[in-house]
Order: sequence, then C-alpha cells, then structure tokens
Amino acid sequence: MFIDTLSRTEKSVLLQLLIWMADADEDVGPAEAAAIDDLRERLGLAANTPDLILNAQGVDALCAQVARASAKRVILSELVALAKADQHFAFVEKRALGGVAHAFGVEPEALAAIEAWVEDGLTWRARAREVLALGD
Repeated sequence: MFIDTLSRTEKSVLLQLLIWMADADEDVGPAEAAAIDDLRERLGLAANTPDLILNAQGVDALCAQVARASAKRVILSELVALAKADQHFAFVEKRALGGVAHAFGVEPEALAAIEAWVEDGLTWRARAREVLALGD
C-alpha cells in the first residue's frame, strides 16, 4: 500500500526479501507467486533485474541497506501480506518474519501491530468483495 514511499534500493530489498520469504516454507504456491509478480510490477522492477537475486550476502546484509524506520515497516507489512496470501501463515514464515524484524531493529510489539493491521486490511478487502459482489 505504501510501496511508493520506498527508494529504488528499498524496493529491491523488499522484492528480494519477498522471494526469500515465499520460499521459507519450501512451498511457493500460486497465490504467493502471483503476489510477488504483482508487487514486482507495481514496484516497476523487471523480472530479470540483476539485483533481485538474493545472493550470499544474506538477509542481515540486505536489511542493513534499509535505514529509514518507515521503510522497514512498509517492507514488513508487505512481507506479512505475502505470508498470508495463501491463507496459511506457517510457523516457518512467522519465524522468518521475526528474523527480518530483528535485523531491522523493529520490536516484537511493533511487528505484532503491523501483523494485526495487515490482517484487518485483508479482512476489509474480503468483505468488500462480498458486499460489492466482486466474486462472480
């Protein structure tokens, strides 16, 4: 939702973390793959952009590239949305998300607030689809 506030470097970090997060449970399903592809397009990044490959530098080094507190929280919100895209928030995804939050220096309470906010948004969108008869 707030990805337009991210710099190109922050967008690249976001996409790399999304790809890493989707594979955390070793099951990148169609919903997660579609969410990543949709976000990649919204970020304006090509699928074959060389800096989108998570390399040996690892997650901590990726997270170190993001200095702004707001960018860290935007990235975390997108990671939560991806983890919930397949309607299953696996333990390994939750643990991976906690690791990213820790690397960003975001407190567990703030991560819990972000998770709740994302869940509220997903519930709101599902209700909108129902009310507006968008499921037909």
